[in-house]
Amino acid sequence: MSGRLFAIKPKAAVNCAASPTVTYPLYYQAPASNLAARLREFSISFDGISSSAPKARVDLARCSALGTWTTMTQAIEFDPDGPTIRGTFGHTATGAPTINALDADEDDIPFSEYVHLQGGYTWRLGDMGLIIPINGIIAVRVTPGSTAANCLPRFVIEE
Repeated sequence: MSGRLFAIKPKAAVNCAASPTVTYPLYYQAPASNLAARLREFSISFDGISSSAPKARVDLARCSALGTWTTMTQAIEFDPDGPTIRGTFGHTATGAPTINALDADEDDIPFSEYVHLQGGYTWRLGDMGLIIPINGIIAVRVTPGSTAANCLPRFVIEE
């Protein structure tokens, strides 16, 4: 796959309420036909103010159903002279997506990290990337612990 790169991120930070609330701040769904995609990079940063706040758990999950999201229509193109992004994407889920189950005890979550609320984390996935099959969905899930914070997630997608 030697496609075009797009960055997808919300225009403003997404509020992640304190635990036990789980927030889904960003998703991407590959086109419904003829085109798989690759996640090349994922990053998230937080605007926490306390150095003693607990870390947030950040998961990148493969999903089978979207739930309800605020849709986004613009992706940042690394080459603005080419075609536009064909997948769909959005931020701030108000209805949780359905995460694929691998078995009775484990969900399909290829990446999980604990991230301090005064910092951030970047996953660079290299040449292979994470393949998103035709009509496949990936979503970010944040569980921030006992302290709320705003987050700014970003995907770099190749279509």
